[in-house]
Amino acid sequence: MTEMNRLLTSAAVFLCLATSATAQRQYTVPTYEDRKEIDLNDFIEIKNQYSWHGAQGMAIHDGYLFALYHLGDCVVADLKNGKFINEYIIAGAAKTHCNNASFGVEYADSTSRFPLLYVSECGRPMRCFVIDVSTEGSRHIQTVRYVGSGITSYCDWCVDRENRFLYAFGMTPERGVVLKRFRLPSLAESDADGEVLLGDDDILWEHTYPKGFFHITQGTCIRDNYMYCPTGYPRAGSCYIHVLDLTDGHPADKHNIDRIPYEPEGVCTAGDRLYVFFGHNRGEIHSFDIGTAANEKLDY
Repeated sequence: MTEMNRLLTSAAVFLCLATSATAQRQYTVPTYEDRKEIDLNDFIEIKNQYSWHGAQGMAIHDGYLFALYHLGDCVVADLKNGKFINEYIIAGAAKTHCNNASFGVEYADSTSRFPLLYVSECGRPMRCFVIDVSTEGSRHIQTVRYVGSGITSYCDWCVDRENRFLYAFGMTPERGVVLKRFRLPSLAESDADGEVLLGDDDILWEHTYPKGFFHITQGTCIRDNYMYCPTGYPRAGSCYIHVLDLTDGHPADKHNIDRIPYEPEGVCTAGDRLYVFFGHNRGEIHSFDIGTAANEKLDY
């Protein structure tokens, strides 16, 4: 990255430290009251065969749901009214796992209705595809790639919109999981090939979790300096929502979600609810109350 970018990175480190100093607090355990929001199996309009290849990443903006599937199918829906809007193969990330998705803060241009969507390839070469999405289709605008050390076999990407950070969440050589924080690159930083390469010198902060801490990591999303991480696979053990405090990386909460008998995949927040995309044929969306404090920690 350029010298100017390195100066901006230093400023971001200062901002991060200032944010962390004010954000350290005791996590208020919410009720996690859940409800089923939408069942994509009810959308008879979905035609693409890829929609049967497994629910993966998901993102919500302004009441619009963008549900992604393995190999790149994207279903757009009106979340509030539970209505199908459109289906298309997402640009750039076609033929990849599309394991996680999150909206950023920058818009592709003045005609864009939604902020840029960051979609994780997951497997090698572990790219993050930056995409201008609409209800009609999409355009691949930029690719972010980590070329440093410490991540070996898979990597998901997640945007912290509040603090303008980009996180990489991947497997270490010891089969643990490492969380790396970067400044969120702008579109103007793309090279001639439309790429931004992030290396070890670009890392602002990182935290490593040992092997076995998570059981089958899925999607990630960030709200109020907490990262929400669904994990697990029903046929291979219990499923949980892990909550990580991004001020220092320590686990703030771990909530069992076995009462929903499907694999949790993509995740995002909207208002005081946490939305999780569960894999069940074409998938269904459930939401959890993360804004109402529980009288005591619940144990399902």
